[in-house]
Amino acid sequence: MEISSLSKLLIRLFETKTITPSYKIPHILFCIMIIGKESKGIGRYRIRKEINLGEGSIKTLLNRLKEEDIIKVDKNRQKGHIITKTGKKIFQGLEKLISFPQKLVNTENKFVVGKIAYYSIINQENIKDNLGPSINQRDEAIKIGGTGATCLTFDGTQKFEFSDGISINLPIEQKQLKKGDILIIGAGNSKSDAILATYAAAISILEI
Repeated sequence: MEISSLSKLLIRLFETKTITPSYKIPHILFCIMIIGKESKGIGRYRIRKEINLGEGSIKTLLNRLKEEDIIKVDKNRQKGHIITKTGKKIFQGLEKLISFPQKLVNTENKFVVGKIAYYSIINQENIKDNLGPSINQRDEAIKIGGTGATCLTFDGTQKFEFSDGISINLPIEQKQLKKGDILIIGAGNSKSDAILATYAAAISILEI
């Protein structure tokens, strides 16, 4: 999915004639990815639990995604919400833009502050020219309910570098990584908070 197309979609999802939606961009991306991965369908209650949004907010978000023909309700199988053909293209594009967050072994809060840590990979071609200080990613993660986030760069030799030049090894798969790719680690006190923190931090370095 092109950055410009994603930007236009996000603008439409926030358009309203009444009250501005309380959901944020990370909630939108997380919601699309959850539904996209559930080929048999997923109910609203489970989506709400995964994303940690209130009943009204999740209902509004799902309705807006239906209006954009990204998702639909499968009434025949009664399995809840499924991705549409249009939604599948967006889902696949998002996967290429920001890899779906995966759990990171984070014993003794070694990498970021928080009980649970998740990470995503961002292709170097999609990031801003100037990433800015790492505190920006941390702040965005905290705003969405996480406990922190950090941004590292893959050096091409099995290590990841912090902005200050310090390199560390991390227990993640590196086969698909290229030198210069960005690793975002988000943390929280729950799975949903950590994943949302990862998305929030990732968005802060993309040209959206």
